Amino acid sequence: MRFFLVGITSTLVYLTVTNCMMFYRLLPTIPASILGYLLGISVSYYGQKNFTFNCSENKNQFIVRFVALSIFGIVVNSTIIHLLINYIDINKYMLTFFSGNCCYYHFKDMAFQMSVI
Repeated sequence: MRFFLVGITSTLVYLTVTNCMMFYRLLPTIPASILGYLLGISVSYYGQKNFTFNCSENKNQFIVRFVALSIFGIVVNSTIIHLLINYIDINKYMLTFFSGNCCYYHFKDMAFQMSVI
């Protein structure tokens, strides 16, 4: 349940930031998505570390894994957005919901699992 709550919160941060940046024309779609993703993964890291997994010790392995997986997630997310906007012409607001949910949930918990990487 805690993983779910942190995931929903970080996804809402991503969607809110990204869509506000696009709606108010402060950033184009991909930079807005990257900013939203960075803020969302910050919420996710601290939430998963402190609330979900209760990792009180400051182990560098968690942050290294999380940053590596997050960078991979940003690349995948941006690629999905680029391809779908330029080749399929999907509504950019619907696209942020789709791409954010596809990438977000698959990579977040891997940073805290000892068997990964």
